[in-house]
Amino acid sequence: MTRFRPRLVASALLLYSVAAVAVALVLAESALAAPSELHLPRTAVFAVGILAFAIPAALVIARHPSNPVGWVMAWIAVTSGVTDVSAGYAALAVYGAGLPGGSLAAWLFGWSYALALGPASTLLFLFFPTGHLPSRAWRPVAWLAIVATAGIAVSYAFLPGSIPIFPTVTKPFTVGSGDVAGAALSVFGTLFLVTTLASAASLWYRARRAGSVERQQLKLLAYAAAVVSLATIALIALGIPLVIGAEIITYALLAIPIAVGIAILRYRLYDIDLLIKRTVVYGATTAAIAVSFFFGLVALQGALRPLTSGNELSVAVATLISFALFQPIRRRLQDAVDRRFDRSRYDAAQIVEVFGDRLRDEVDLDALNAELVSAVNRTMSPAHSSLWLRPR
Repeated sequence: MTRFRPRLVASALLLYSVAAVAVALVLAESALAAPSELHLPRTAVFAVGILAFAIPAALVIARHPSNPVGWVMAWIAVTSGVTDVSAGYAALAVYGAGLPGGSLAAWLFGWSYALALGPASTLLFLFFPTGHLPSRAWRPVAWLAIVATAGIAVSYAFLPGSIPIFPTVTKPFTVGSGDVAGAALSVFGTLFLVTTLASAASLWYRARRAGSVERQQLKLLAYAAAVVSLATIALIALGIPLVIGAEIITYALLAIPIAVGIAILRYRLYDIDLLIKRTVVYGATTAAIAVSFFFGLVALQGALRPLTSGNELSVAVATLISFALFQPIRRRLQDAVDRRFDRSRYDAAQIVEVFGDRLRDEVDLDALNAELVSAVNRTMSPAHSSLWLRPR
């Protein structure tokens, strides 16, 4: 039985997202006669959106594969990639090289966007950050959000008419005159709006009952949810065309991965800062080793060769100098990374160093007792601390 490997899945997600963005942009830019909505810089926001959801999704999956938040964000990135690639292929097929399957690609582009918009506006709000619903009472909201998302996608897919950005292409699959699909689209659209507002409210509901750190994490996403909800209400109320509305919604959705990223990095959500720290330390250390040994074994050996008459002494001297230079570089890199990604460890080291200086100069036993207890509290954060000294 094959073992599930979260980090392999996370790497595949990142590779897929980068490939999807690259392929979509190349295809769309190759169709010179396509409308401006399919060219840079307007398509850049969709590309940024895919990567903005894929990167935190990969980090969460690699670190906490059992948390649904990572998988919801991965679903958003994957379906957005499908939408972007299908739009690029349709642009090249319809407005450019006349490739086969252009109408199918345009049809897929027309309705697949809803599959990403739905979870981004509902499920992500309901499950963030713990991976659990606020309570059992929110289960109907989650299921109704899934039903509304699927209903919008299917209803629009079979609604007769042209496709946005591709007015010359008619939908290859329709149902009757469109009255049934139109009515279903209205019903599911209303249900989607209700579940979006309820999901956004769940963040504020959970924030009122959370601890101080989790409250800050939830507040960030709550503000992003407010932006998405207001944008959705404005688009529906004002009747803005679908193409412009999709672009505005995409801009609003970018607030979600930004809020998640800030919660991960600033408030140490999911302990991903430790994963980033290891990556930075290993990468920087590897680069430092390569640079040190390159200059040590190549540059210094070349400089010492005239003095050593070409014997092996130059290699030995260059190697020793390289090792001597590497340790200070490694320590500086470790301190810099600790200061940025592991502030508690850096602060603890500074506190212990200051306490050591005070220990050498302090002669008052009571003052030393207070200093020691204070250092322990600031570095270890225990529930209780005290110092007992054996009487003489």
